[in-house]
Amino acid sequence: MRQHVRRVNPPEAVNQNPHAPWIGLVPTDGPFPEHLISNKPLKLRLDEAIADPEFCDCYFATPRYVANFRDRNIGGAVPGIDLGILKSLKIALPALAVQREIARTPDAIVMRPKAPRWKSLLVALVSSDAFIAATAQGMKEGSKMPRADWKQMKSDEITVPSQRVLEAFNAVVEPILEQCKTLALQSRSLRAARDPLLPRLMSGELTV
Repeated sequence: MRQHVRRVNPPEAVNQNPHAPWIGLVPTDGPFPEHLISNKPLKLRLDEAIADPEFCDCYFATPRYVANFRDRNIGGAVPGIDLGILKSLKIALPALAVQREIARTPDAIVMRPKAPRWKSLLVALVSSDAFIAATAQGMKEGSKMPRADWKQMKSDEITVPSQRVLEAFNAVVEPILEQCKTLALQSRSLRAARDPLLPRLMSGELTV
């Protein structure tokens, strides 16, 4: 189990305020068997059956969520929130396998429609050849691979359809997206069943 510990305040503020707020992970496999936590930080234990700690670490460190913390600040000289506020904050949790994929891919860009009715159009847009080509042209060099530029991506202009056209589009595309989601989940399940069985089949331990 990992507990929450990445810093959300600017690095230069660390020396100025030893009680500055932190968000992040305390590893259980670190050099110390125990950690001393003062009365200021809040310790969060996650149900790892539904929430991946590394995903939540990334989620809590997003600018929007950090702003959410700061907007609910109840501290005086030392910023902070209480347990009641922490419990009231909501987290959008996709499937556990998706959480892990996002957490292990630090360069991932997550897009969410402002309303559910725009979801199919958003998927179609980011999957289109024109959008992919424009994004590829604006990529920046990363340490290991090129990285997409979010500023360039969000500046892409589209034609917003009328409500009638959008409803007709969704009627056709939404069932296709749902089928893609179902097949992807089935593929993960089959892969999870295959991986432990394949070595046993190849070694002759199991026969078909």
